[in-house]
Order: sequence, then structure tokens, then C-alpha cells
Amino acid sequence: MASSRLLISFVTVALSVSCGGGGGSSGPTPGGSGGGSGGSGGSSTEVTKDFAVASTGVSVSRTSNGDAVEVDMSSITQSGSVTVTQ
Repeated sequence: MASSRLLISFVTVALSVSCGGGGGSSGPTPGGSGGGSGGSGGSSTEVTKDFAVASTGVSVSRTSNGDAVEVDMSSITQSGSVTVTQ
């Protein structure tokens, strides 16, 4: 379960970095005249990014006594492609 959360965290960071992060909008949308759904004219822009996420190590210890816990990181990898259309 913890490895799933770790993998999801890594994938989220990779997607944010590869797509330029988030952010709000402070002006009209391209091709439109306000905050609607694009307005008339204007074409959409499509960007595809490939990504790979892997971790080489993690430090885990028991909260009860502080002993180190061995974690197998060999299966915590993910790769794929993300297409964003704006």
C-alpha cells in the first residue's frame, strides 16, 4: 500500500513537471473572448510528453523502536505517455 502511494506521488510530480505544472488563468482563453469554452476560431494545441519514474532508494524505520525496515524498490517504476490538449 505504501509503495502504491509512493508511485502515485512520483507519477504526479512527473506529470506536473512534464506538463508545465498547474496554475490559474488571469486572462481570456486563446481564440475566445472571455472565460467561456474557447469561442469561435482558434485551434487547439496538443502536446505529448513521455515520462519514466523510478526510485533508487527509500529510508524507512519502525516508529515503535527506530529499527530500519528493508524495502524492495525494484518493482516501483512506471513509464508512459501523456497527451495534453489546450
